[in-house]
Amino acid sequence: MGHSRGFGDPILKPIGEQLHASPSQVSLLFTSYMLVTGVAMLITGVVSSRFGAKKTLLAGLAIIVVFAALAGMSGTVAQIVGFRAGWGCPRVCSSA
Repeated sequence: MGHSRGFGDPILKPIGEQLHASPSQVSLLFTSYMLVTGVAMLITGVVSSRFGAKKTLLAGLAIIVVFAALAGMSGTVAQIVGFRAGWGCPRVCSSA
């Protein structure tokens, strides 16, 4: 975990220790999020144009809350990675 990832760095080590995850598994938390965010950027403009910026923003924020809650209740690093990836798509929508 040699790369700096901003404010998330301090939580990586405790997450890895608590879930008995390797550093590479823990780094997938950011990799999955960034991958989905990048792909979602390709369609955000179309979604926002079709449904309006306000509706897109509110839907994105609601989905973020759901995925954040699910990630918080996860018991494995694989679950957290999946929910963190799901968190990435609406993050793009909420900034439309």
